[in-house]
Amino acid sequence: MLESEKKLVLNQLHHIRGHINGIENMVNEGKDCPVVLIQVAAVTGSMKKLELMITKHMAEQCIDRAIAEGRDLKQEIDKILDNVFKYR
Repeated sequence: MLESEKKLVLNQLHHIRGHINGIENMVNEGKDCPVVLIQVAAVTGSMKKLELMITKHMAEQCIDRAIAEGRDLKQEIDKILDNVFKYR
């Protein structure tokens, strides 16, 4: 993973951790459910963004490696898609 990509992923994780800490504080403070649910939705959206970032990196890395090794790109793309859909 390139340093720039790594920094983006780590920033996203930091952002998610902040949201989760905020949710924990809200629960401890007895905040109303709608307010807590807004933060849960924010974490869900942030996790989705993180998933897409990592999936993009994985796909690029796998395709670059397949090209460098002269492997069949269609087969490599099928493997990538299998991996993506496996965890949905």
